[in-house]
Amino acid sequence: NRLMDDLKFAGKPTQIFSTKMLTESQRQLFKDDLVVDSDDFIKISLNRIPKPILKSKINNVVITSQNAVEAIVTSVSADELQFKNIYCVGRKTKRLIEQKIGKVTHFENDAKNLADYLLEYMDGTEVTHFCSNIRLDTLFEILQEHHIKVTNVEAYQTVLSPKEIEPTVEGVLFFSPSNVQSYMQKNFPNETTIAYCIGDTTATEAKKHFKNVKVAKLPTVESVIDLVNEDYK
Repeated sequence: NRLMDDLKFAGKPTQIFSTKMLTESQRQLFKDDLVVDSDDFIKISLNRIPKPILKSKINNVVITSQNAVEAIVTSVSADELQFKNIYCVGRKTKRLIEQKIGKVTHFENDAKNLADYLLEYMDGTEVTHFCSNIRLDTLFEILQEHHIKVTNVEAYQTVLSPKEIEPTVEGVLFFSPSNVQSYMQKNFPNETTIAYCIGDTTATEAKKHFKNVKVAKLPTVESVIDLVNEDYK
């Protein structure tokens, strides 16, 4: 019960802070005596993607986020799409694509592995990447280096929405590099603050600011919470 939790911890300083709003069931996964708080440090707004782009035949589509899937199906209906091969990053993104658009040709857990796979197995020398205005250039750089033409289509906007958090916080949960950038606009981690990260690309960004960075075994919120619990046995 959220209210009971809040009463139980009233007056106690926050120890763990998540830069993405946690659901009630996610909050319950933390060790009982941990004081946890959360808020969204990035806001997403979907773009209207021009219909001619979406209705044209595209051989190789790359989707690296669930937000891009939502933007695509908000702009046109799935049966108007003529995507031949869809490549994506992350299991959840794959699931959403298969629910709303169609079959995924191949997925990897991070952008670098996907780029390596495309170089090896992709048909043709062009890809269309549905991405955010703040995008990770790992994929783009690797493909460009190997003379693959990448067309970036901005499917959604990522807006940083930083908040100042209590200095008592011992660990911060991060779910994307832009989460880290947003946090750094208003906060300064001290020597002992731990960054708990959902994956390697997020960890790379966190390492620019934190001495202590840990990466979840799986790219899920629950797996990041497991990391925290291991430190508070």
